[in-house]
Amino acid sequence: MKKNLTFDKGLIFLILIFVVAGGTVIFFISRFRSDEITTLIEEEGLITAAFMITGEENELLASQIFFYHPGAKKGALLDIPPNTGDLIDSLKRIDGVSVLFRRDRPQGYVEKLAKLIDAPIPFYFVITLSQARTLVDLNGGLEVFIPDPLELPETMVFLPSGSVRLDGDKAVLYLREAPPGEDDTEGVERREQFLRGLLRGWARASGDLTNPQVFPRLWKNLSTNLSSGAVRSFLLELPRLNQDQMVVQRVLGTNRIVDGKELLFRHREGMLLIEMVRQTVKSLEDREPLSSQEAALSLEILNGSAVAGLAGRTGQIFQNYGYEIFRVGNYDNFDQEYTLVIGHTEDTGGTQRAASLIRCTRVEYRPLLPPEEGESRLSPEITIILGKDFDGQYCKP
Repeated sequence: MKKNLTFDKGLIFLILIFVVAGGTVIFFISRFRSDEITTLIEEEGLITAAFMITGEENELLASQIFFYHPGAKKGALLDIPPNTGDLIDSLKRIDGVSVLFRRDRPQGYVEKLAKLIDAPIPFYFVITLSQARTLVDLNGGLEVFIPDPLELPETMVFLPSGSVRLDGDKAVLYLREAPPGEDDTEGVERREQFLRGLLRGWARASGDLTNPQVFPRLWKNLSTNLSSGAVRSFLLELPRLNQDQMVVQRVLGTNRIVDGKELLFRHREGMLLIEMVRQTVKSLEDREPLSSQEAALSLEILNGSAVAGLAGRTGQIFQNYGYEIFRVGNYDNFDQEYTLVIGHTEDTGGTQRAASLIRCTRVEYRPLLPPEEGESRLSPEITIILGKDFDGQYCKP
């Protein structure tokens, strides 16, 4: 009996050694393992996530793509309207991309968005209206700017103009209830304001939201393919985002009726959207911010080519970099072979920087004539005349 007892004690001691060693290994692995967001932050890689706001069933109310570059601390939002038209391969017909959305299986829809922008979207968040209500209240409210008072007759709710902070109930109404006579642009602006307000709230309250007593409630109101640790890292990173210089983009296209549905078809068969996303991402990666003097430079962009809408799209490129757009329009002819950047001030460095963003080598200085006595006239600091060599992104050599 004594021999058996000695054997048993030795075996137990050996098991304890393995348990302690295994526990130590697990501890250090979990301690030093980086979640997917932390890894991107450390490597200064682009963080891309789709945000989808839904009704309680399968109704897709809003979908936006969030881009963030942790090295430059810059971010952008791209609104993808649910009625964006495209070929739905699985259905073998043209329809709105929202037909692919499944609240419990959003990956197929996210993959479609990735094809539209020709860029990977590794992460996603799905938030129902009831979850959005709770998340807004956890943030301490949703800060939005309402340009004109909103009266929602069906709900008897009045939202004043100006910068306001909405509680969860009013924030959901603001997102969902379109006021009478609202056009598509105003609807896009409401969706953008809602998500920007949510991200701003997460940044403002990130310390409280990642508290062990509060985080489980936030986690319960999110459907995401991120781990809980990655969501914590995302929340703690958001205060570093320069919210005031967030780039906001939207799909440009034409509305057409297909099988009784009004669908938005992207310009240039979607190539414009892809170019816009590439340019936006490039601007986010630019770590050298514009100086305050350069950011104050106003640009006049004139289309001297035969490509319709080129000046407006180029204006968006420069807005992404922080420039003020004085005016976009047409040049006095559409037969310009080469793009020309003209500086009207003595700040030649600012003019050269603007030209380099589109790889334009033709730069001139032409001072504007001063206004006559009694005349009040505003003028741009830089004029860009787009020629046939400009491909929508860069000037061809």
